[in-house]
Amino acid sequence: MPEVRIQNVMARKRLITVEEAILVHLLGYRRYFGEGTVPIEMSQAGISQAIGIRRSHVSSSLDTAKEKGNVDEGLAHVRGEARRRKCYSLTEKGMALAKEVEERVERAVVSAALLNGEVFEGSLGELAASDIARPLVWMALKTVDGVLALPTTEPEGKGISLSKVPVVMPFLGRMEEQKTIKEFFERDGKVLVIKGMPGIGKTTLAAKMSESVDASIFWFSIGDWSSPRNTASHLGAHLQSLGSDRLKRYVDARERPDLADLWDILMELDVRLTIILDDCQNASASMGSLLRTLISVCEANEHLDLILVGRGFPGIFDLKHRTGHVCLNMELEGLDPDASFLMLKNRGIVGHKAETMVKRSGGHPLFLTLIASDEGGEDAEEMSTLISREIQDSLTAREREMLYALSVFREPVATDAIAKDEEGVNVLEGLKDRSIVTHDGRWQMHSLLKDFFYGHQGRVDREMRHEMAAEYYGAYASTSRESIEEAYHLFMARDAESAMLRIATEGEGWLRKGHQDEFLQLCTLIPEGWENPEELFEVLMLKAMVLKQVGEWDSAERVLERCLDICGGLDDARRARTLLVTGAIHYRRGELSGALELFEEAKGLIRNDDELMAELQNS
Repeated sequence: MPEVRIQNVMARKRLITVEEAILVHLLGYRRYFGEGTVPIEMSQAGISQAIGIRRSHVSSSLDTAKEKGNVDEGLAHVRGEARRRKCYSLTEKGMALAKEVEERVERAVVSAALLNGEVFEGSLGELAASDIARPLVWMALKTVDGVLALPTTEPEGKGISLSKVPVVMPFLGRMEEQKTIKEFFERDGKVLVIKGMPGIGKTTLAAKMSESVDASIFWFSIGDWSSPRNTASHLGAHLQSLGSDRLKRYVDARERPDLADLWDILMELDVRLTIILDDCQNASASMGSLLRTLISVCEANEHLDLILVGRGFPGIFDLKHRTGHVCLNMELEGLDPDASFLMLKNRGIVGHKAETMVKRSGGHPLFLTLIASDEGGEDAEEMSTLISREIQDSLTAREREMLYALSVFREPVATDAIAKDEEGVNVLEGLKDRSIVTHDGRWQMHSLLKDFFYGHQGRVDREMRHEMAAEYYGAYASTSRESIEEAYHLFMARDAESAMLRIATEGEGWLRKGHQDEFLQLCTLIPEGWENPEELFEVLMLKAMVLKQVGEWDSAERVLERCLDICGGLDDARRARTLLVTGAIHYRRGELSGALELFEEAKGLIRNDDELMAELQNS
C-alpha cells in the first residue's frame, strides 16, 4: 500500500542532525573562541556555506542549541570586515557534545559510489582523510541509512563536450518538413532556420533531424547570459573531444575572442560538424554578431552546417540569406490532422472527442498534449487558460508543489533537487507520463509551463523555493557553474548577505573558469545601498577587472569611481588598488601622463604591502 511505502521512507535513519553538524563545525574553530576577530565561518552565513544547509535552517538550529546551553552568541569582528556580526562559539557543554558526535561520525561505517566508479566501504573518517575533498560534517549530513550520496558531476577542465542533444519524445508527423530538410542538405544547403510560436515543436524537429546527420552534433541553447565568449568556450570543448583543440586553446588564452579569429579557426576545421543553436530569440546584440559569423563560415566551409532554432531572428539575416539557396527558412505551423489524431489515439482518445480536440488545438503539439491530459471541454481556450485549468482541475497538491519547485530552477536538475522521498519520485514520474515535465538524466519543463508556474506563486513561497534551490546547489555544487547558480538563488531568496559572501570568496575562481558573463549578471542582482563596504568593494573590483579585460573601459571606470567612494571608510591599500587599476585603463587609452599621476598617488598610499608595491612598480 502507498501508506506503508511512505512510512518506510520517513523511517530512514540519518547519521547526524543539522544541530549536531553545526556543533562539530564550530569545534574546528575553537582556537578563535574569545578572540576579538574571528573567521566568517563562525557567522550564520559562513556556517551555512560551510556545511551546505540553507540559512534559515542554520538559524533555527542555532536557536535550539543556544536554548540547550551548547552554543554562545555574541557580536565579533569578522576578519576583513569593519562591522561586527553575530558569531557563535561552543560552551564547555557544547564542546564535550561536539567531540562525542565527531568521534561517533568518524567511526560510522558507510558506503559511497566514487567518481571513478569504485564503491567505498569503510569508516567516514577514512573517507574524509582521502582525496575526495569533502569535509567530514558535509558528508555526515548527506549520509542516510549508511549510504553517502556523493556528487556524480565530472570536474571542470577535462575537455569533455558540453553539448547534448535533447531526447526526442515519441515523434509524430512533420513528414513533409523532414523531407524538405533532408533534400535541402543533400543539395549542399548550409544554413537551416526553424522558427515558430512557443511549443510548436521547433526543438523537437531539430533534435529529430540531428539523428540522421552524418556529422558530430554541437547543440547549444542560448540563454540570457549567453555571449560569444562562453559559446565559443563550449564549442571549443566539444571540438577538443573530437581531437581538434585549437579553438579551446585560443579561447583559454583570451578574455574576449575576436570574431575574425573565430572565423579563421573554424574555416580550417576539417571534421564534419553540425552546429545547432536553440532559443535564438534570446540572442543579445553581441550574440547576433556571432550568429552572423557562424552563418558566413558555414557557407564557406564544406565541413560545417548550421541549424538555428527560435521564435525570431532580428537583424541576423540580410536579403541574400533570405533568398539564397544555401539558407532555408522554415516556419512551423501545427501538426497535420493525421498526426494530431494519431497523437490523441496513442493517449486513448478517439472519435468525436478527438475531432473536437484537434479543432480546438489547431494541431499545436503542446496544446494537444495538455488537452489530452484534460477532459476536453467544448469551448476554445487560450494556452494560459488551458494551463490554468490543468492546475485547478487535474493536478494534486503534491503535483502542483513539484511544478512550483521545478519552475524556479533555470537549468535541468537532478531528482534529489526537488523530490525528497519515494513518493516525490513517483509524482515526478507521473508528471513525465503526462508530458508536463521531461527527464533526460535531469528534470526540466517547457518554458511556457515554467513561466506559468513561476508566475503563479506568491513572493514568499517563491523565495522559499529559491532558498531550497540554493541549499541544493550549496550541498552538491562541484563546478563553478553550480556555485554561480547557488549565488543566483540566494539573491532571489533575498539572502543577499550569503550571496555576496559567495561572490566575494569564489568570484575570482569563477572568472578563471571563463564565467565573466555570469559574474556580471550576478552583479546586477546586488541590492542598492549594500551596507557591507568590504564585500561590496571586493565584488566591484572584480567587476571592474572583468570590464577592463573585455575592453569596456568607460563602464570599468564608472565602477572604479564607486570603489573610490567606498574606500573613504576603508584602508589605504584598497584605495591604492583602485588607483592602480584606473591608471592601467588610462595607460591602455594612451593617456600616459594621467596614468603616471594615478600610479604615483597609489605609491604614496602603500604601506607594508610588497606584492601590491611590486605590481605598481611593474605598471
